[in-house]
Amino acid sequence: SSCTGGSTGGCTPGTVFTGSCDNTCVCSSAGEPVCTNNPCSTTTTTTTTTTTTTAAPASSCVTTSGPASGQACVFPFTWSGVTHNTCADWIYGGQPAGTRWCSTKVDSTGAHVNGEGNYGFCPSTCPQDATPLTLSFRNNVNNGNAINFGINETPK
Repeated sequence: SSCTGGSTGGCTPGTVFTGSCDNTCVCSSAGEPVCTNNPCSTTTTTTTTTTTTTAAPASSCVTTSGPASGQACVFPFTWSGVTHNTCADWIYGGQPAGTRWCSTKVDSTGAHVNGEGNYGFCPSTCPQDATPLTLSFRNNVNNGNAINFGINETPK
């Protein structure tokens, strides 16, 4: 994704700056800006708001291995219909259990650009999504009635 706000002839690797539409951009090791994908607003407001988010800023996670090693992760990214605000579990084999990955390039809709090596593996220092807990309690009656305080469904 392209950013504005950096120098016109590329950028200095590691530099973090604000691009168009308040997107956070970080300059990759190749001198190319990599930015978050916040949509531009068509209205202007003079109210200052503070937003708390669980999404990792682009500058907070830089891949340490994989095809795009040294590149900043782009959050959020969508892969296989799931939008990720932090590194995703690598479930595709060939890597140790617990390995996480992120996209380093998304298209205009926020989807990971596949087939060009635009991903890398995240260090353990990158933020992780919290996993919701499911608690189930079974009562003492032998008729099998249960009290369930969670949903044991697979996300759709």
